[in-house]
Amino acid sequence: MNTFKLYEQLRAAFPKESAEALGHVFSEVTEEIHNTVTKQDFAELKTAVRDLTEAQKRTEERAGSLEAAMEKLALAQQRTEERVSSLGAAVEKLAEAQKRTEERLSSLEAAVEKLAEAQQRTEAALKELIKRVDVHGQRLAKLDGRTLESQFREKASAYLGTVLRRTRVVPVGDLGDDFEGVLTPDEWLDLTRSDVILRGRAEVGGQRCEVYAAVEVSVTLDASDVARAARRAGLLRKKGWRAIAVAAGEHAEAELIALAAKAGVAILQDGQQFNWPEALAAV
Repeated sequence: MNTFKLYEQLRAAFPKESAEALGHVFSEVTEEIHNTVTKQDFAELKTAVRDLTEAQKRTEERAGSLEAAMEKLALAQQRTEERVSSLGAAVEKLAEAQKRTEERLSSLEAAVEKLAEAQQRTEAALKELIKRVDVHGQRLAKLDGRTLESQFREKASAYLGTVLRRTRVVPVGDLGDDFEGVLTPDEWLDLTRSDVILRGRAEVGGQRCEVYAAVEVSVTLDASDVARAARRAGLLRKKGWRAIAVAAGEHAEAELIALAAKAGVAILQDGQQFNWPEALAAV
């Protein structure tokens, strides 16, 4: 056996130390073979060495493949760590943005709360202002009504001259003796609250006779004025007197004039006269 050639072959398949150790072993084995083994035994030994060499080669190939896989795994791990770092930075930025958003939201909530409080104060002030305006408006309405009532008392004959002659205002206090025992206390109290009571002469049923008029005066006439005039004229009739119900004012809707006609109430609106036939028919 060529020991040097065998050593070179072993160096091709094994590390240097292994090749030297195997060469030494083979040298001893060769020497033993020369002394003890047959050709057949030697052939079997060569086959075993060849198989061992091939197994070692396959092992080194698998080791190389494993090294390549490990390298790929290391690269993948590196990319994963880079992505995790990038994700961590993104999460940190998101957390900072969330913190800023929460701070802005808290600031906005505080501003909204202040605005709500200001709105409440404004609404309270507005309600107070509306209340004052309403009170002022009511006072003005009463003042206007009293002014109009005073004008009607002074100019009653001019307003009703075409239907009521010799017109004069009757102070309600002068009627106390006439209605004693005729009206209940509540009815008398209601009659005393009449705006104006007039007495004159009007043509009723083709004859001119003495007639009273219960007049309710308001700047803007409504259904309550019509109802009061009709009710108080009815109280005057309880004495057996002929009484006309009149509602006088500056404004009256067409619907109200129609309603008054059905109730037998005459309407005086800013110099115009309505429903006199209906009012005289109710006397």
